[in-house]
Amino acid sequence: MTVFAVESHLLIEVVWVSFLACIGISVLFSLVIVGAARAGDARKAGHSLAAAPWFLLAVVLLVGFLVGGTDVPARIKAMRRKTNRERQG
Repeated sequence: MTVFAVESHLLIEVVWVSFLACIGISVLFSLVIVGAARAGDARKAGHSLAAAPWFLLAVVLLVGFLVGGTDVPARIKAMRRKTNRERQG
């Protein structure tokens, strides 16, 4: 019985996909903060019309962040499941 039966190319694939996902999610959330801050600044300055696009951008990016944050683990699970099927079949 082998304890650590892992193919190196699959391990490398999981590592780089996880790294890219981490960077992408971090950038996405940073842009949510920028959009919300700019919308708040514009609203405080009395430019309600200018605040609307920033607020809309922040909301859209927040939805993307929430969807992306739940999608990444599901995709990694799918990669592992595919690997297990290929190993068994």
